[in-house]
Amino acid sequence: MGGYGSGRHSDQLKIEECPSLDANQLRRDGCLNNGWNGTCRWSHNDVEVGSIGLSMSADHLHLTYRSRGPGRKWEDVNQPVLIERVPCRFGGWRPYFRCRCNRRVVKLYSGGRLFLCRHCYSLPYSSKNESLWDRSLRQRDKHRVRLSGDASLELFETLKPKGMWWRTYHRLHECAQAAERRADDRFIMAARRLLKMG
Repeated sequence: MGGYGSGRHSDQLKIEECPSLDANQLRRDGCLNNGWNGTCRWSHNDVEVGSIGLSMSADHLHLTYRSRGPGRKWEDVNQPVLIERVPCRFGGWRPYFRCRCNRRVVKLYSGGRLFLCRHCYSLPYSSKNESLWDRSLRQRDKHRVRLSGDASLELFETLKPKGMWWRTYHRLHECAQAAERRADDRFIMAARRLLKMG
């Protein structure tokens, strides 16, 4: 049990670090209509870090982009991805990608040369490497953001957002307080351990 930022550190690529394609988002944006052409761009801190061309045929989304191949040389990649339209219970349909491993998935990730599912690249979530202290602080901040839109505000400073039910407000407030208490307990335990070692 270390301090903030401690935990199991790994150089393995995480899901949050990979550019991804979301079938539901593409559908909402109208990108899965037959004959559609366009570009998908990714940015980090307002700086573009990647882009790919997309074109939709009857049942395939065609990805065109450049990737570093063997020898670190850039090469053109044309990757067709099958789109499956699954009917919903009350009408309409939901899109899924059919990955090369034959899994039906909502998201594909650029963890290598091709866009594949997280299982193909064995991509873990960043939260898998969190210590209990980090996890408690993240949960506290998540509840604070839902209450006020600002994770830096203390709980006593947050007012009930307009339109939120009082019972929801009280539940989120209690969850944030419980997470903060867990983080405080972890900090005290870590401090005691350090004092014994010193």
